[in-house]
Amino acid sequence: SEQTETCREPTYTWEQNFNEVVVRVPVSESLRKNELEVKIRKDYLRVAVAGKEVCNGNLAKEIDPDESTWCLESGGGGRRLLVVTLHKVNRAALKSAREWPCLLKEDVKTVAQAIVDEGVANSETADSTKQDASTACAASVGQESTHGAEGTQ
Repeated sequence: SEQTETCREPTYTWEQNFNEVVVRVPVSESLRKNELEVKIRKDYLRVAVAGKEVCNGNLAKEIDPDESTWCLESGGGGRRLLVVTLHKVNRAALKSAREWPCLLKEDVKTVAQAIVDEGVANSETADSTKQDASTACAASVGQESTHGAEGTQ
């Protein structure tokens, strides 16, 4: 999804699996641990690298701060990564309920609007092909979300 604000260096990427959300921030090879600030709360994440804020906001869903960690990893080619692993709090048995639409709560509205826009575009296409209502309904019931699990900011 497109971001309205310009990217700041260093940027971060995030991905998720069934139990975790992993945030990766490229950092300088010479960076020391005392130049990092990582705050993890059940619904909040703040990451600052060498005094520059990289990520700061309320999380899209709840995590377990006691099970969440961060570390520095060698990224190869003289690169290092700050890796923040957030342990999801999974209160729902449904897999779809465990998937995060985005990392930060403030982005949920943007992601939701993109899904609505995509649905409207798809329904306009369905109208132009003159499908009858029962065929369109059966087709939409069988569709799964194509929204990716990986996000970039």
